[in-house]
Amino acid sequence: MDGLNEVKQEAFRSLLTVHARLIERLDRDFAAANVLPLSWYDVLVTLEYEEHGALRMSELAERVLLSRSGLTRLVDRLVEQGYVERKQCPSDRRGQHAVLTPAGQKAREDAWPIYNQKIQEVFGSKITDEEASALTGILQRVIESTGGFRGHGNATCPGRTSEPCR
Repeated sequence: MDGLNEVKQEAFRSLLTVHARLIERLDRDFAAANVLPLSWYDVLVTLEYEEHGALRMSELAERVLLSRSGLTRLVDRLVEQGYVERKQCPSDRRGQHAVLTPAGQKAREDAWPIYNQKIQEVFGSKITDEEASALTGILQRVIESTGGFRGHGNATCPGRTSEPCR
């Protein structure tokens, strides 16, 4: 098997660049709008789609879309804000669950209109529905080849009948 050709090298570089720039831009825009940071939102929305709004810390680390590093400190900050609680795992006294609180769910829901607007502004408005569908198909193939999607996949959001999870 030969190495990457120039076209695929450029596609890979573009993928990494767009990821980094989108995260940087969205983090900046969300801070300016005084809404939840993207890493906080990621944890809250991941918990929201779990039964009982709870996951073991190790499972949460596997499922968040953003960096796993610093997850314990991030959860500590979410606990301080009242968005998440830590509860002992009933089947393993050494394990802890992160549990979404009603305040955490409300904070996530309150942030969604700004998230929706900003993501549309910096991403959605730049591609057509057909391009988005093609891109999703391509990226899903890559995701599946790397062991599958850790997050909530194609689930729909509560209160939204056809929108993908946010």
